[in-house]
Amino acid sequence: MVTRGISSERLTALFLELVRIDSHSRQERAIAERLARELRNVGA
Repeated sequence: MVTRGISSERLTALFLELVRIDSHSRQERAIAERLARELRNVGA
């Protein structure tokens, strides 16, 4: 299934990648950087 340019498989893979990033409350920089990279890749 494809919704707005991202497949459910790709979305699942991204989610799993994000939850594997070690980050504690108030120390979310690694997740923020990964999300920023993903958003840049889709032109946001």
